[in-house]
Amino acid sequence: VSPKQAKELRLRASLKGELVAQSNGLCPACGKAINRWPGAQQSHTRMLSLGGKTTRDNVKLICYPCHMQGQHRLKIARGG
Repeated sequence: VSPKQAKELRLRASLKGELVAQSNGLCPACGKAINRWPGAQQSHTRMLSLGGKTTRDNVKLICYPCHMQGQHRLKIARGG
C-alpha cells in the first residue's frame, strides 16, 4: 500500500462513523435498512477518477446491492 493509499484508507475509516450516524441506518438510494446488508459501502457521488474527494459532502454510505448496481450515483446526486 502506497503512502497515498494509506492516507485515503485512514480518511475513509474516520469518515465511516460520521456516515453511519448521518444515514439513520437507511440506504439513501433505495431506502432499505443498511444493517440488513453485510458490508455497507462508502460511495463517492463524484468518483475519485473524475476529481471527486473523500469528504462528507461527496461520500455516502449505501447498501452493497445499490453500490454494485451503480445507479445510486444519479439518485444521490439529485438529493434523493
